[in-house]
Amino acid sequence: MFKKIFSSRYLHLCLAILALYGVTWYVTYTTEFEKIMNRFKRYSYANYEVRASKTSMMRLETEFTRDQFAEQLRSFSADLFDYRNEEQVQAYFSSRNFFYDISKTDEGNSYLLAPIISSGQHEAQIPETVAFRYAILGKEEIMPFSVYQEGPWTSVFVSEKNGTVYIHTGTLDSLLRWCFAVLWKLEPRTQKDFDIDGATHYLYLDLPAVCQEVFIERRFYDEETSRKYFLEKAFQSLLPTMLAMGARMMADKETSFSARYKYERAYLTGLAVRPQYTLCNYLATFGLCNTLTRSLAGEVRTQLSIMGTQEINVEIISQTAQNILAERQDSAIRDLIEDSRELPDFCHR
Repeated sequence: MFKKIFSSRYLHLCLAILALYGVTWYVTYTTEFEKIMNRFKRYSYANYEVRASKTSMMRLETEFTRDQFAEQLRSFSADLFDYRNEEQVQAYFSSRNFFYDISKTDEGNSYLLAPIISSGQHEAQIPETVAFRYAILGKEEIMPFSVYQEGPWTSVFVSEKNGTVYIHTGTLDSLLRWCFAVLWKLEPRTQKDFDIDGATHYLYLDLPAVCQEVFIERRFYDEETSRKYFLEKAFQSLLPTMLAMGARMMADKETSFSARYKYERAYLTGLAVRPQYTLCNYLATFGLCNTLTRSLAGEVRTQLSIMGTQEINVEIISQTAQNILAERQDSAIRDLIEDSRELPDFCHR
């Protein structure tokens, strides 16, 4: 009898240990793809550190670290792709529904790796009709060098590569999450309570019904559910403007315009065709502009500063964007070399 009880307890103990091991393995298990992506990320950022090294000693140390990660990456990916071959790397990540891009300059490489969360076909009038394929990117696994070095404000919202428009959500997602955290804690009761910051003020103007539901009425008592609903609705309101930006970028892709001038035209077209408070405020806010929008941001602020915040509406945003776009048409500014030192430093970092 005692042996049976002991055996039964021993069996249950073994089963409990096996179950615990199984759960631990499931939680900590890393797939082959995750291992490769992790090594690629370390290798890419080590490459960035080499570029950012300020002394010869620091450069030697970071080059040694980079070479170690390169060897690890080569070992993990040996049977799948050559990490030095752009097309092979692109094909590997594309098969996992990831967007990969590499920009090569004299100073070094800049990488971008992000999951594709959705894609489709779109047609927009800007005013000409442009049809194109687009893909919406999730949070970046590997950031471009400029974003890694200077911060998220240097990121772009829209880019074009090989005939596809890419919508970058990382920077906007960070801004929207910040707005949610502030407003959820504040517990606003009226529209005036949203005026604590320019971002929250203009966000309310874009999404009055959603802000009413989430923050004032507290339709969802659970914070996580509220955040998810808010982010989804906020992004839906931003998407039409970014798609209009993408249409202009696609229309301009065969031109000889500089990358900065293309992005300026895209941003202005988006605001002209689908005016939006949040994206206009983002453009015109100190500290959020980048090397592609510095000159443009100053001009937008100048034109909008002649009126009070309460007077700005979507019609004024659209007309302002159209006016600046017309002024910059065939402007010599597009022919300036892309050197931020030649542009007014409107950003205060």
